[in-house]
Parts: sequence; C-alpha cells; structure tokens
Amino acid sequence: MRVKVTSIILAICLMFWGAISASAQDADADTEDTTEEVTVQAYRAVNVRSAPSVGSSILAQLNPGDNAPVLARSSEGSDWLLIQVDDQQGWVAFFVVVVSGDLSTLPIEEVELTPEASADILDEDAALALAPSGVSAIAFRRANVRLLPSTNSEVVTILERGTVAPVLARSDEDNGWVQVETEQGVGWVAYYLVTINGDLDDLPIIEHEPIPAPTATPALVNALTVAARYNINLRTEPTLASDTIMVVPFESEIIADGRDEDARWIRVSYEDQVGWLLAALVTTQDDVDFSALPVVN
Repeated sequence: MRVKVTSIILAICLMFWGAISASAQDADADTEDTTEEVTVQAYRAVNVRSAPSVGSSILAQLNPGDNAPVLARSSEGSDWLLIQVDDQQGWVAFFVVVVSGDLSTLPIEEVELTPEASADILDEDAALALAPSGVSAIAFRRANVRLLPSTNSEVVTILERGTVAPVLARSDEDNGWVQVETEQGVGWVAYYLVTINGDLDDLPIIEHEPIPAPTATPALVNALTVAARYNINLRTEPTLASDTIMVVPFESEIIADGRDEDARWIRVSYEDQVGWLLAALVTTQDDVDFSALPVVN
C-alpha cells in the first residue's frame, strides 16, 4: 500500500514539474516574441553584395517591395546592413532601403574590404581600376568630375553610378577632393561622392588656388523645403565624422534654414531635431539654389 501511495505522489510531482516547465518555456517564447525584429524593404531594385562596398561582388538582388531581416550593421552610422536573403547572407546600402525597427539594437560586424572591382562593373571600368597607385574610386551615384577641385570649376565628365576610376592624387590632408583618371581626361571629384578602395594617405597632395565664387549671388531666403533622395544620416555637425542623430527616411520633406560656406552641407529641422545633411543627397522643392540660404555655424 505504501509503495502505491508513493507512486501516486511521484506521478503528481512529475505532472506538476512538467506544468511548471511548460509554463517557463511559454514565458520564454513570449519574451522572444516581444523582441522587435529589424527588417528592410526595397523601394527599388537593390543589389545584395558579398561585402559592405559597391566594389564587392553581387550575390542576389531585392526587387521593389521585397522584405528581408537585418542581422548586423557595418558601423555606428549603419552605412551598410547585413541581411538574410533565402539561404545566404549579404550586404545592402542603407540609403536604398526602408528600415523597420531599431538599427542600434543590432551588432556591428566589421569586414576587411579588398580593392578588387565588383563583377558587375564594365570591363573598361575594371581596367581603369588597376591604377598604378593601387587606389581607386567607385561612384555610388552620378558624380561630376571637374577640371579643378572646386564646385565652381567646369565639369570634365560625369562618373555614372558604379563606375570605377583610378585615383592619382588628393587635394589636401582632409581628402576633400580626389584626382581621378577617366577616358575623357584627368579631373577632380568630391570625396563624399565616391567609395575609396586603397589608402589615400599614400597619394601626393596637389594644391590649387581657391576658385572665387561667381559674383552674381541669388537673393537670400530664410528657408527652403527639401526632399530626401535616400535614407540620410542627420548629423550633429557638417562633417561625415560627426555623430548621427537619426536617419531621415527616403522622400521625407525637410525644412532647411542654413548652410556651410561651400553649400556642401545644409542645416535642417526634422521631427523636432536640428542637424546637418549633405546637400547632394536632397532635392529642393522651391527651385532655389542652396547658396541662397544664409551661412550658419
């Protein structure tokens, strides 16, 4: 009789323990379900690359409207995002996708980049990339190549998105402009319009006298309405080295109330935040040049 009672008690204990374990697993599952997943959606055709660089090979492509989970980011500024596409992982540039979720919750995965040109670059561009200096520039959007390192200088040619060109020299210690070789001749392109493969510090500095701005200046305006051409980092200062306040989404309308001396950066207000955007990454809605804005510090 005592053995039978003991068996019954043991069975009840096991059932009770099983119920507790199941409840704990359900609680863990509920906790996991509440974790916000970070995803991206392509608003146009997007190349998924093997490394966080436009110079890396293409693994897959997202079509407009496609979604993918984000696994990691390339830096604090989240310039490139590591995503899962079917059974493989690859990188997409953050400014060509719409992000859902908090990127700051993702780990940073550093990748050592190689200078090789991507498989999708035209043969003639790939040949140009084999610069004697070992440094090349890849345009991540259409970029003017100018006769001298100044926006006031005449345009020699235009680098189309994805074009690779060997880099011969730089304009100063800050690498504001780089001298490139194209089929139309040698010229200068603004550093922020290209991705650099190689070490610019190994290249010579070629200094030029500043080109004065045109004497005819437009009437100043207090503010301009601009629209984001991509997802853009809103920064604390007019420099790529400054901290990112937030990401301004693609096609957002923003109010600009000032600029830096070169009209390369504009100061804007967005969602109660004030910061700086690269002028090249927005379009004006008022058909007025950014130089019409007042210079602010």
